Amino acid sequence: MEIDKELHEVLYFRIERTMRRLKEYTRQVLKENKYGITIDQWIILKRISEDDNGISQTDVSNSTFKDPAAITRIIDHLCKKQLVERLPVENDRRAHRLVLTPLGKDLVIEMTPLIQAIRAKGIKDLKEDEVEALKINLDKIYHSLDK
Repeated sequence: MEIDKELHEVLYFRIERTMRRLKEYTRQVLKENKYGITIDQWIILKRISEDDNGISQTDVSNSTFKDPAAITRIIDHLCKKQLVERLPVENDRRAHRLVLTPLGKDLVIEMTPLIQAIRAKGIKDLKEDEVEALKINLDKIYHSLDK
């Protein structure tokens, strides 16, 4: 059982450590390439880009596993940078759907190869079947923690 292991041997610690390294590496690469956005902003841009008809802020929050307050701040920044627009929803004055501006669409297209290269670097020493097994096992862990 993992309870008796030293912290550096615990699976969940290793997952967290890996994600922190990935985020830091990505932050450095984005800074070096002078994109002027953070990895969290990229994730939100990418998610919005996946829905041509616009997406609600709640759906962005749920699908990216980010806190609603953090999503609001990120979207505010992306709107100020003219990468995202909030468009009104018919028959609901309080609701908005988020869409990329033409500038936002261009940025997603431009950045995608760089993001793909970052992801590829992280798994370059894994065989394709190892990547698939890792996905399956991470999904199993995720679903085993359902409420």
